[in-house]
Amino acid sequence: WKAWQQVLPWTDPQTIINAAIEFALSPAGMSEYCPGPAPWLRGKRWEDDRRSWQRGGLNDRDLRQQEQAY
Repeated sequence: WKAWQQVLPWTDPQTIINAAIEFALSPAGMSEYCPGPAPWLRGKRWEDDRRSWQRGGLNDRDLRQQEQAY
């Protein structure tokens, strides 16, 4: 609740809700390492590049590390 109240002054609630639904239905949202609600809100994850959600939660840094490992 505190995290929600912190982001509302500068963000439209419907924007956050729509992004949260999209994230929850994505591979990243269904992954084992899915962030909880407060970290997701505090991290402004609704502003993420939606393509990153389709990679199972891996961000660009994680992908680069995986590529370097091969």
